[in-house]
Amino acid sequence: LLSKLIERKKLLDKIVIVSDLIRTSTYTKDGKWLYDITKKQDIEGIIAKRIDSTYKQGKRTLDWIKIKHFKTLDCIVFFYTKGKGKRKSQINAL
Repeated sequence: LLSKLIERKKLLDKIVIVSDLIRTSTYTKDGKWLYDITKKQDIEGIIAKRIDSTYKQGKRTLDWIKIKHFKTLDCIVFFYTKGKGKRKSQINAL
């Protein structure tokens, strides 16, 4: 069983035939450069992985983190006020 990311990447490089449709991920120590390039290409973001990280099936760890270009925020609205007059059918404030 291959445990470390670098070992898994070496194995993939040996067995995967790269084409226009298939490629392996690139390793770089310059994450800022990769982040900037993917932003220009309108890609969602990058995955940052510790090079010595182990694969833990079905578990999230801080060894692998997703860094997105598009920031979102999930919120729960507890209170709101309805609009008045012409804005009666709209929300006035959250």
